[in-house]
Amino acid sequence: MLEYGAGGSRVAVVSETEAIANAIERYLREGAYEVDHPAWPGNFLDRARRGRDDLLAALGAEVRRRGVDREHAPVPRDLDLVSWTRRKVTPMVEGLFPAAEREAVLSLLERSVVFLTAGNIEEVLLGQMWLHTAWALANLYLSSVGAALLGPGAPSLLGLSAETTCYVSADYFAEQQRRFDDYVIHEAAHVFHNWKRRNTGLRETRTREWLLDIEFRKRETFAYSCEAYGWIVEHARTRRERIAMGQEYAAVVTRFRDEDLDAEELASIVGEACESRNGWKVILRRCAAAKKMTRRETLALLTQGAR
Repeated sequence: MLEYGAGGSRVAVVSETEAIANAIERYLREGAYEVDHPAWPGNFLDRARRGRDDLLAALGAEVRRRGVDREHAPVPRDLDLVSWTRRKVTPMVEGLFPAAEREAVLSLLERSVVFLTAGNIEEVLLGQMWLHTAWALANLYLSSVGAALLGPGAPSLLGLSAETTCYVSADYFAEQQRRFDDYVIHEAAHVFHNWKRRNTGLRETRTREWLLDIEFRKRETFAYSCEAYGWIVEHARTRRERIAMGQEYAAVVTRFRDEDLDAEELASIVGEACESRNGWKVILRRCAAAKKMTRRETLALLTQGAR
């Protein structure tokens, strides 16, 4: 529609319906959106609610459309997901946490895993707090059924962690899976730096705020190290086999060069872990953030500097 502005110039005016349609199309294609959803009518809160609801509804409908007549790898029907997840993450938790804290961490993780399937994908998408997370999960699911992703910039994912929930592709149960891959362990490892100790019922101090304090730039390195080492621990019967698998991993780790990871460092961490009695502690030591000083240490340093 055209209107005449000052000086008689013609100005294109987009109707409310067109503006909403454009915003939805942009979100589906790019995952992009305006926080205040200006295309929708109403005050700020009304626009935020309506905009979010409409974008998520459109996302669910588009995923349903693209997934028609497509199937993902079958998730075992008799899978007791809680007990299965607990068994899966127990070696990692026992290796990274002291005995007094393990039960609290295991209780958190055992209910954290969600496999994205045709039966739950729309419910999962509609329940997301953040629109960018929903868009990434939609693409994760579409990839698992072999459908076209939503846009050229869409991520190709096998798993995604959001706070304490680990969303995992049904490809986890595919017959063909690469050696050293375990998306469940990978995503569970991210929970440790995403969740605070007090939210898990553990004592929190000024220097111990998160379940594990992982250096920010090494968070992916930490997750990949846990993934590979966890796979090796599960499949190796002896220490010799473990070391051999660590060396094999070092030979194929170059596949991560495109993921902004230091492949040599990753191979070194996993190799050292395989040679150690507690490889999990090696991974934690190599990826931990610099230790924060206690108040007493800070005061002592200030006092010393004042002399």
